[in-house]
Amino acid sequence: DSIVRNTVNEADVFLHHKLGHRLKVHVKTLPVLEEGQVVGALEIFSPHDEKNLLQQALKHYQKKAMTDTLTALNNRAVLEDTVPGMIADSPDDVVFGIVFADIDNFKQFNDTYGHDLGDKVLVTLSKTLSNTVKPTDVLIRYGGEEFLIITYDVTAQSLVEQAEQIRRVVAASSLRDVDEQHRFTVSLGATLINRHEPITTAIERADKAMYESKRNGKNRVTVASCAPN
Repeated sequence: DSIVRNTVNEADVFLHHKLGHRLKVHVKTLPVLEEGQVVGALEIFSPHDEKNLLQQALKHYQKKAMTDTLTALNNRAVLEDTVPGMIADSPDDVVFGIVFADIDNFKQFNDTYGHDLGDKVLVTLSKTLSNTVKPTDVLIRYGGEEFLIITYDVTAQSLVEQAEQIRRVVAASSLRDVDEQHRFTVSLGATLINRHEPITTAIERADKAMYESKRNGKNRVTVASCAPN
């Protein structure tokens, strides 16, 4: 038909496999031209893409389930689904760290300016963090105004330096609303991760360090020590 009509035709057919069963494949037939005349046809056989489409759809919904709808960052489901495997599969000499960040005075901000503007602060902070962390880091909106950064291949010193950089960059950022400029800061807790401990244990340690930063005046970094691997 492609030869007669000089058209491209596509169809799904069941071919006989050498092992005896029938296999569904997609066939695409194209006319072969020579000096404007159809001289033959080319048939392209490919595995039926229904399974691939289902796999793509599954990946889409899995990603959606692990994405925060407001900020488009990872949500905390990533901590169970991805992070433990990432740590376990890395070389033994690679050290991971956690930076736990919480927006200072965010409840008062919401009470004063409303949740719509509070959401804009969250989005602005998310973009700032995304542009500040390393490409290999995993950035997570942990909940409310809390954010986690799982950082890869760090030392105790570089972890502190990274947390301090985040603190400075956030403090230098702002959000304009009509004719008012809003500035905000974050308190941070940081700790190295012992690869033999549950990730929740490291998060709790970073969380406590963050609250220590709150108690000591906010807009600062506190580091919690970690037992060696």
